Amino acid sequence: MLTVSDGPFAACHETLDPRPFLEDCVYDMCVTGGERTTLCRALSAYAQACVELGIAVGDWRSPANCPMSCPANSSYQLCGPACPATCNSEAAPANCSGRPCVEGCVCLPGFVSSGGACVPASSCGCTYEGRPLAPGQAVWADDQCRQRCTCDGATQKVSCQSTQGCPAGEQCQVQNGLQDCYPTSFGSCQASGDPHYVSFDGRRFDFMGTCMYLLVGSCGQNAGLPAFRVLVENEHRGSQTVSYTRAVRVEAYGVEVAVRREYPGQVLVDGILYYLPFQAADGQVQVFRQGQDAVVRTDFGLTVTYNWNALVTVKVPSSYANALCGLCGNFNGDPADDLALRGGGQAANALDFGNSWQEEPSPANCGASKPGDCPKLDSLVTQQVQSKKECGILADPSGPFRECHSKLDPQGAVRDCVYDLCLLPGQTELLCEALASYADACQAAGATVQPWRTEEFCREYREWQLGENKRFQSPAPQGNLHSDS
Repeated sequence: MLTVSDGPFAACHETLDPRPFLEDCVYDMCVTGGERTTLCRALSAYAQACVELGIAVGDWRSPANCPMSCPANSSYQLCGPACPATCNSEAAPANCSGRPCVEGCVCLPGFVSSGGACVPASSCGCTYEGRPLAPGQAVWADDQCRQRCTCDGATQKVSCQSTQGCPAGEQCQVQNGLQDCYPTSFGSCQASGDPHYVSFDGRRFDFMGTCMYLLVGSCGQNAGLPAFRVLVENEHRGSQTVSYTRAVRVEAYGVEVAVRREYPGQVLVDGILYYLPFQAADGQVQVFRQGQDAVVRTDFGLTVTYNWNALVTVKVPSSYANALCGLCGNFNGDPADDLALRGGGQAANALDFGNSWQEEPSPANCGASKPGDCPKLDSLVTQQVQSKKECGILADPSGPFRECHSKLDPQGAVRDCVYDLCLLPGQTELLCEALASYADACQAAGATVQPWRTEEFCREYREWQLGENKRFQSPAPQGNLHSDS
């Protein structure tokens, strides 16, 4: 076929001698045992060489039975454009119109080439200052975050609009190469022990309810902030005078993530049990394991951790200041008004406050009572602080938590710790949990905690998490396996 005088390559013979290509073709066919793919490659080599010389050849693929496989939304053309339409039209060479046609696959009308595929032209997006943008993608046009430019996929044009700048509590800056409005700081709320609460504004109180409660949620004061809710469900464990957190539920972007004590190492996402890590809402909600904790994190800065036992921590960006409600308070910097009732006004005590934030459905026969009494609490606190033993370790100026004292006053944590040991004497694991709670709060505040676990002290870890008689160890990473149980 290469040398036939009236064949598809005849127009090229005078310019390019086909005999060397014929010899190479015969040799290759001999070596490969006559494979058709070898024949097709040899014929294609001569055809391409002719096209590069500006000489069009005839249809050689049909008689040689060498069809070209084209991707979806495209068709084969013997003489197609040298520079086909692509999503990035600005990258095309300047002299496209003067180039000879080429053999290949050409996208059908309404489609353009992108990454080896033919995609709808409407999905290409736009180009803004040399930067490709996906349809609907927005970028800032200035360094003050006051002009937002968005790509219109239908027109492939970028339109810019003025804004009011970053919301209160956020600052326009570049992080990880991306310019955006980022929180200037974060607030942290904690529920620990049996249970002791510390609001975003630092108010401490004890509430022993065993129902389901709103720990923190967006309350609608700022419609520009993503809505979310964090619920906690408490339970008695032996003693009826105290309660512990048994489950945490995070609701955001229409997704419900539940971390329950009875499923250590796993989470429920919309009622289905999964191993970690896991992501939902197109990656806007991430769930993973970090040390002893399950971590639920959203793309707007909410981070909720629960250790599958009793310690819950909620971290929110400063943009949510004065826009929250629930047991964690309103995050306005004033601890004096943190006992706000659901219907308005301030509660007279922590019991009324907690009951007002009960959610339905709650467990059957749940309720709340006044905290248990420890008559010698003040003297016990003084004794342990002076001895620097047990709970007093927290306030030891030369102890493992010393670097945290300037950021987080240990006195409240010491008092909570002593109170737990007073109400439930002999349960030494409460001491380790109290120290771990303060350590978590310190790290959330940006402080360094020195090693405090030893072979003799708080080394044995929880039976519910690692199995009976297992020693304390870092949890092994787990794959993203799905369970129907």
